[in-house]
Amino acid sequence: MSKPVDVTVAVTGMNATDNPAPGVAVCRSLRAAPDFQGRIIGLGYEALDPGFYADGLLDGGALLPYPSVGRAATVARLAELREEFGIQVLLPTLDSELRPLAAAGEDLAALEVSAFAPSLESLQAVSKAQLAEQGKRAGFPVPESTSLMSAEGIPE
Repeated sequence: MSKPVDVTVAVTGMNATDNPAPGVAVCRSLRAAPDFQGRIIGLGYEALDPGFYADGLLDGGALLPYPSVGRAATVARLAELREEFGIQVLLPTLDSELRPLAAAGEDLAALEVSAFAPSLESLQAVSKAQLAEQGKRAGFPVPESTSLMSAEGIPE
């Protein structure tokens, strides 16, 4: 048997409706892990996210600002939650969270919160905008594509 893990882990993505976020499944996996003896704090974006109300799943829960609000608001909220819950590890489960958290690496380190988030360089390397270049380097063809940011970009 391995050494018991006793840390406070915050997991995002507590929505569990028809299009569920993965956070609830991640929390269940942690609960089922025989060596995990820590606390699980659920983080979500809506007070009615079902994961907040799953019996026996969480030791606490809190709301986050939407990722589109920006890195500063996210870091400020995580600082509050670090103080309130003693969060040591952050497991983001939603794509929209990765860029702000990757950009906040130094801020999270200052809070003594370890986040499972890639670097900004890693995110850029695997972005869909880089797919053609990555394919070329790997030696396989990738169909040409164009990113559209609004309806005005659609060719007639």
